[in-house]
Amino acid sequence: MQVEQSAAAVRAMLGFMYTGQVDGAALAAAEDLRGALDLAAQHNLEGLLAACEQQGVAMLSEETVVPLAAAAHLHELPALQAACAAFTLGARQERVLLGQPLEVDIVEYWLGQGANPNTRCGLGLTALGRASIQGNRELCLLYLSHGADLLAVMPGSTTALDLYGLESHELLPKQKVEGCIAMIAAALKCKDATMAKLQVPASATAKLLFSDDFSDLVFACGGGGGRLSAHKCLLAAGSEHMGAWLMANGEDVQVEQSCVAVCAMLRFMYTGQVDGAALAADLGGVLALATQHGLQGLHEACHEFNVQCQLQALWVQQGGDE
Repeated sequence: MQVEQSAAAVRAMLGFMYTGQVDGAALAAAEDLRGALDLAAQHNLEGLLAACEQQGVAMLSEETVVPLAAAAHLHELPALQAACAAFTLGARQERVLLGQPLEVDIVEYWLGQGANPNTRCGLGLTALGRASIQGNRELCLLYLSHGADLLAVMPGSTTALDLYGLESHELLPKQKVEGCIAMIAAALKCKDATMAKLQVPASATAKLLFSDDFSDLVFACGGGGGRLSAHKCLLAAGSEHMGAWLMANGEDVQVEQSCVAVCAMLRFMYTGQVDGAALAADLGGVLALATQHGLQGLHEACHEFNVQCQLQALWVQQGGDE
């Protein structure tokens, strides 16, 4: 019988089937271990899969992490996947302490598998912060494209922008500024995409937004901002907090927030959409209502909008408008 796997992989499989044990020394090479994993999956040898997974975790190194990561992904081995991710993005601090950059292809692979780019190392630095210190623009932009927090506060009350190029003696001041502008642009692009994802297609209930038809509730907005019709059943269905609040109030409720903020909350609850103009006009009021009534999606939109505003301010400050 002809097989693709190496002799060491076949011996490991046969040894397991005859003895129930795996000779780890015989699978010292990543290619042999991958072959044993392939054979175990092919012949439904769950015990061999588990043993090979443990062996893979034990033999992780800079030379083996890429092939083992591929094998872990192919055979859906969670422990080995987690170990490879940890090795790549922070568990091995030697490279960080030595200032050696991580390979972009490895980082890109694990970010694609859902690894968290905001993971911190033992020094309290995020992955973005470490790449920023090294002035590694390519890696910084990669982290940002996968949701890295550009404004995350690190030791010394610094952000990735403050740290950019700190350990690089080759970057000129102009290049450092250009790197910071590029990072802000990447972060803004990511935030724009996030805000877009928060918008959902309008639902059938959108037809009842601000309508008096079948209305059994009126919001009297703060500052004499007007009165808005609503429907208790729709609001209660969208938020348990809102339902409990409505039970404690009558059909005519007074709120402190502005009409703009209340309109934004109702629009979100009726349509699932976020009114960007309302966030710009009264972010604090919208956030207060989202927090009070447990509207997680609207609360997240407020946070994203606030970060977006900070990034835009940094963009102008760094000269990105020129």
